[in-house]
Amino acid sequence: MSQTADIKAMLDWLASCPLATTLNDGDVVFSIEYLGADTGQMQFSLEATPTAMVLEQFFLGSRRAKNYVLASRMAYSPKVVQQAANSAFWDEFAEWVEKQSGRRNLPALSDGKKAEKVVCLSPGYIMSQDASSCRFQIQLQLQYYQKGR
Repeated sequence: MSQTADIKAMLDWLASCPLATTLNDGDVVFSIEYLGADTGQMQFSLEATPTAMVLEQFFLGSRRAKNYVLASRMAYSPKVVQQAANSAFWDEFAEWVEKQSGRRNLPALSDGKKAEKVVCLSPGYIMSQDASSCRFQIQLQLQYYQKGR
C-alpha cells in the first residue's frame, strides 16, 4: 500500500470518533487535504504537516512519526456560549484520542507498519476566523513501527 493508504487509515480512525455524530445531526464529512468554506455542512480535513519521519533506527526497522492537522470549519460568533461549545468539542476530542491510544485502538496502517500511538501535539485552537465561521484545528502525531526493507 502507498502513503495515501496511511493517511486514509488515519482519517477513518478519526472519523470513528463518536463525538462527530453529535455534530450537525451526524451530517459530517471527513476529507483529506480539503476544507470547504461552507459552514452549513460539518466538515473535517486531515492535512499532513512536515516532520522528521524517523525517530529511531533499528537493525530490522525503525520507529517513525507522521504529523497531521485535523481542521474543521465551525460556526463562530461573539457569543460566549458558541465559543465555549467549540472549545469543549476539541477538549473532548483530545481526550478521545488519548483514551483510544491508551487502549491501543489505533489506525490499521499499510503492510509492514504498526501504529504504536497517536498523540495530540496541541489543544484545539482557532487558526482563522471571519464574522460567522472559524477554522479550528488540532495537531496530531501518529507514531508507528516500520519493518526494514
